[in-house]
Amino acid sequence: MRGLLLKDFYLMGKYCRGYAVIVAVFIMVSCIGDTNAFLLFYPCVLSGLIPITLLSYDEREKWSLYEGTMPVTRAQVVSGKYCISLLVGGCVAVLMSAAQFAARGVGKEYLQVLVLMVLFLLLIPALILPFVFRLGAERGRVAYVIVIAAATAAAAGVIGARTQDLQLHLQLGAAAEAGLLAAAGIVFVCSWLLSIRIYQKREL
Repeated sequence: MRGLLLKDFYLMGKYCRGYAVIVAVFIMVSCIGDTNAFLLFYPCVLSGLIPITLLSYDEREKWSLYEGTMPVTRAQVVSGKYCISLLVGGCVAVLMSAAQFAARGVGKEYLQVLVLMVLFLLLIPALILPFVFRLGAERGRVAYVIVIAAATAAAAGVIGARTQDLQLHLQLGAAAEAGLLAAAGIVFVCSWLLSIRIYQKREL
């Protein structure tokens, strides 16, 4: 498992450096002037695409042929991608939240933005990865285009992004926010287990 994660980190270092640059730019711009929802949530979308990008490179290099000769299980292969998703998403969440805190301090709006960011970071890979493990990275692209479009529409419905300010239409209490986060966590775990089941049965 450690070797699989190390392989993915090497791949990210070689092929995903552009993502890091884009995220850094968005973080800096989101702290300047008035906040725009797109600036806050696009890095979350990008981080959710990194495991799919890694799977695409695995397929291109015929990694599954090597995988079968190594002492790793298909469950570990799937788990590696979900762990990468959590690690990358966690880094993005920490950087975004730290930048927003430094720029604007803590308030109700800040906490709601954090909740929505975590929801995006958990739900985007959770909804996409089972399709990718079932169909492959190339055919699974249709699934993540649909999920990204749905996520964008959801963000537009939840957040009123104006040039002057960012107004959250949902006024949620702490209990409701905790419930949403718990539900997203459950969806993520269920997606993880489903992807393991799908990939174990898939003909490679």
